[in-house]
Amino acid sequence: MERRYRVLRFISTIYKIAGILAAALTVGMVVLAVLSAVLGPDALGVPAFWYRRMPMRTVPGSVFGALVMLLYGGGLALSLFAIGQVIDLFISLEANTRATTHLLEDLLAARRTPRPAPPAPPPGTGYTPAVGSESELPEG
Repeated sequence: MERRYRVLRFISTIYKIAGILAAALTVGMVVLAVLSAVLGPDALGVPAFWYRRMPMRTVPGSVFGALVMLLYGGGLALSLFAIGQVIDLFISLEANTRATTHLLEDLLAARRTPRPAPPAPPPGTGYTPAVGSESELPEG
């Protein structure tokens, strides 16, 4: 079966890769935020004049900043990855709908073709229709 919607698949892959990169950058920034508060500005090579202006220079400020970064970056990463998955879901939904349509068309075509009548029983075999069969039902 041919693969359809190549461009949408490509866009979906880009969204998923962006989500993974956003998650990795978020984790890295959270680790750096906590380390900069615990170890101080000199350990990470942050210039002192920048560090004095940062609200995260204390441990509580750093923990708060790390939580904000984690929530925002995690939400962004999750959203990007979810968009890629939703595009894949729509592509799969279309493929399944197409397969179901073909199956139903084949079933309807099979019902429309006349079936051959069953062969008549050989004479003298004592065949009698069963009770309640079509031959005994009233017409109408």
